[in-house]
Amino acid sequence: MRGEGEYEGVQARYYNEYFSGVPGDVEFYLEVAASAGKGGVLELGSGTGRILLPLAISGVPVVGLERSPEMLRLARRNLKAAQAESQQRVELVRGDMREFSLGRQFSLIIAPYRTFQHLLSPVDQRGALRCIREHLEPGGLFVFNVFDPLRDLADRAWSDDRELRKDLEFEDPKTGEVVEVWYRRDYDLIHQLLQQELIFRRLAEGGGEVSSVPTRLVLRYAGRFEMEHLLEAENLRVRTLYGGFRGEPYAGYGEQVWTVERPLLD
Repeated sequence: MRGEGEYEGVQARYYNEYFSGVPGDVEFYLEVAASAGKGGVLELGSGTGRILLPLAISGVPVVGLERSPEMLRLARRNLKAAQAESQQRVELVRGDMREFSLGRQFSLIIAPYRTFQHLLSPVDQRGALRCIREHLEPGGLFVFNVFDPLRDLADRAWSDDRELRKDLEFEDPKTGEVVEVWYRRDYDLIHQLLQQELIFRRLAEGGGEVSSVPTRLVLRYAGRFEMEHLLEAENLRVRTLYGGFRGEPYAGYGEQVWTVERPLLD
């Protein structure tokens, strides 16, 4: 089924309602940014400003790098609702995290909500990490989180279920209509890709369907040791790996929350 692309159309329109992050991630990145140096923060894949705006409101200067024009438009709209002082702390830049050059370095670079997993090949991953290292001050930190699908893959070894399932529903913030999101997931084990079909169904007051828009979302997953190898190959030193945003030990599956450092001496 062919539909809209990633983070355009309905994916952008309903980003804040459907792509609401991982519980605790906003507070985690606020805490990380509060202890960063004076070089400011760069957020990769800043989207509609879900993390970026709280950072700016907390007093942190932040640059948001985002590839999608629709997401940037929504971020600028959301930014207008903030106080002028917070707006002045934000710079939004259209760019691709695989290859970018901003002409400055940062104390902290973040890639929240599995942004790194939109890099769909090792070549793209290493290109992004190379840019990240070049944009970090010596001793600067790169903090990001990704999911580890080991448990999901183990479950699927015993099942070939590819059924379309309802994920959740919410109210359209403009029209008040109910929006249902249905999904189907599949794994490309050769290329380590999670391929998701997402269908956004708008319903009339009586329950009849107003529209149904198919979309897709593809993410690349990597195990712990593959990720360590990628980071070390680009001379980024691992400081910590947690299994959650409260410092939980990494259990071999679930969330990977990484903090890595550009060495003082390359």
